[in-house]
Amino acid sequence: MKWLEAEQALRECFPILEKTQPDVWTTYYVQAMLGNALLNQKKFTEAEPHLVSGYEGMKERFDKLPDKNPSRPAVQQRISESLDRLIQLYNALDKPDQVKKYQELRAKYQTAKELAPMPRPAK
Repeated sequence: MKWLEAEQALRECFPILEKTQPDVWTTYYVQAMLGNALLNQKKFTEAEPHLVSGYEGMKERFDKLPDKNPSRPAVQQRISESLDRLIQLYNALDKPDQVKKYQELRAKYQTAKELAPMPRPAK
């Protein structure tokens, strides 16, 4: 992926979403993706606030979703991915306490494989 191009597009998109859809989980997903683009360019200082705020925004909105909301698995998967990126960031920054904190949070979320629907038996 072209991380610099992704960063530029996400920097344009995020402020618009922040103004027009401040209470929607996807706004924070875009912020987390901006953090990811920065992380992959090794711009750790710039990436950190976007990764943290993106995770926290998605988590806050996930907690408000009703259990039967069809978006819950998608949001849960995006939160898991965000936590993985925070772990990656803090490993790169050599901050073991932060790594441990986010690993403990990550353990609470199912992986994408666990969220996948079970195959139905053949008829």
